[in-house]
Amino acid sequence: MNPHGAACGFFDRRQPVSAFTVHRAAYRIMAALREVGEEALYVQCDGSIPGAERWLRRLGFAPMDDNPTVWCLVLLAALMASPYGARGWSGISSTLCFAMA
Repeated sequence: MNPHGAACGFFDRRQPVSAFTVHRAAYRIMAALREVGEEALYVQCDGSIPGAERWLRRLGFAPMDDNPTVWCLVLLAALMASPYGARGWSGISSTLCFAMA
């Protein structure tokens, strides 16, 4: 956890992992984050991975307006009413960031 309350995690795909397993793991992580009250999940989209953008969209992520390599998924419905919504870093008190390699 950094001084701003954001936790970071990484997913390394150097070993072969089925797409089904990765997809299920993503849904489990998102469910666990909702359960503990996280407001949003940020990921960095690696454009060199074929289908990465399509997969993130399927999971509900959207690219950030100010940095299109960073994608956001709003986890709490109350945040959608925020003037920042899923599009701004402001208004998000705690986030979990994942970089997919």
